[in-house]
Amino acid sequence: MVLVQFIITPANNDTYFTLPVSGKCSIRVLHVAYHNTGGATTSYLVQLRSDLLLFPYSPARFLTIMTQPTGNTTFDASHNEYNLQNVVLQGQIRLAVVDVATGAQPANFQHYLLTLQIESMNETFNPKEQY
Repeated sequence: MVLVQFIITPANNDTYFTLPVSGKCSIRVLHVAYHNTGGATTSYLVQLRSDLLLFPYSPARFLTIMTQPTGNTTFDASHNEYNLQNVVLQGQIRLAVVDVATGAQPANFQHYLLTLQIESMNETFNPKEQY
């Protein structure tokens, strides 16, 4: 199990980040923190668009957060995190912080902190298959 954090800023937004893991993995999103200088009255729907962190069966395919929500409800508090199974990692991941309304980098964006737990999936090893 590996704990990985990415700090995304305007300078490195929409680029590839190095990952210390490769192969088939389970990825758990532990925490997301986002900051912009737009003030407490400005709200955005912000997506973290990625080539690997995506929800293929959801209308919102990418990890989406709302800044400055006026109300919040959590369902099934025993599963606070997102868990993605069978993600094939190859040493890098593309991450882009995007304003859902514009499709571009959010106005006044300063930084986005993403914390992941990555666990290699046990693959069955059969020594007889080597010969």
